[in-house]
Amino acid sequence: HTHDDNVETILMRVMRGAGARGLAALYAPGDVLRPLLELAREEIARYAAAHALRWVEDPSNESLAFFRNRIRHEILPALLAARPSLADELLDIARRAGALRRELAHVVDTIAPRREHGPLVVAAAALADYDPEALRLLWSELASRIGVVLDARGSAGLARFTRDAAAGDRMQLSGGVGVLRRRDAIVVGATVQDSGVPAPRLLPRSGSVEWGGWRFQAGAAKDATGKEKNPWRISLPAAAPLRVRGWRPGDRMHGAGDLAPRRVKRFLRDAGVVGPERAGWPVVVSGEEIVWIPGVRRSDAATVRSGRPEAVYVCERIERRRER
Repeated sequence: HTHDDNVETILMRVMRGAGARGLAALYAPGDVLRPLLELAREEIARYAAAHALRWVEDPSNESLAFFRNRIRHEILPALLAARPSLADELLDIARRAGALRRELAHVVDTIAPRREHGPLVVAAAALADYDPEALRLLWSELASRIGVVLDARGSAGLARFTRDAAAGDRMQLSGGVGVLRRRDAIVVGATVQDSGVPAPRLLPRSGSVEWGGWRFQAGAAKDATGKEKNPWRISLPAAAPLRVRGWRPGDRMHGAGDLAPRRVKRFLRDAGVVGPERAGWPVVVSGEEIVWIPGVRRSDAATVRSGRPEAVYVCERIERRRER
């Protein structure tokens, strides 16, 4: 690889919206040695000609059917004509991105030591103090340790999962890679099976959020009677963060008016939710306690005391709304 190859690669990745990992281009840390990386293609060709060295031209390098060749023969020359310093500026971006990747690799070595085999296991406490942007960067590097390449959506999803998920929650990445939240760790790997249920989401205090085939709207008007009889609408205490996740076997809820907790599976069965429909049904939790099974029942814990802050939500099924 040459200086020209590197500039072309950086520009291609800029155009594709790459993050720090991609922008490092051929300056990315790795096991491949590139001794000619600082030499231009023309310099190498002149040296070869001067020393009677023979080489083979690949005819496909001239075909504009390939994106890189369009960059090489059309786009980059036009940009350099308008801004001669562009190549140096792109290389500077790549060097800084490469430095960032080396720093990330050092941080990740302290968070999750390299493993020869098996899934990636990261202590939850090691990630607790990072903001979402830092988590996106860290997860890209962490996942690369087990050969998983995250796109922007995957790294953002893992960052959100890190902050929002509770023990037992799962999410799925592309390529058959699953993620599991244990009590004290997050596990990533092909051996982590996933049920196809979406990752948990925090319910916002305002606006709406979609979870699978469901939409949760915050701030809806409260029932004028003060008695929330509509199972798709609820007023919840606003003291603790609320999350929506898929129900799991063994889940229990203390239904409003019930003497003892009952299995969520029974609540769903009694409401006529059976078969495949039941598999992806949502529950809303406060901490670890289930407070609402949308469309089915709320718990005693969902009772709002007079004068206390409350959060009002309406849940609707997106697919059914679209079918009408």
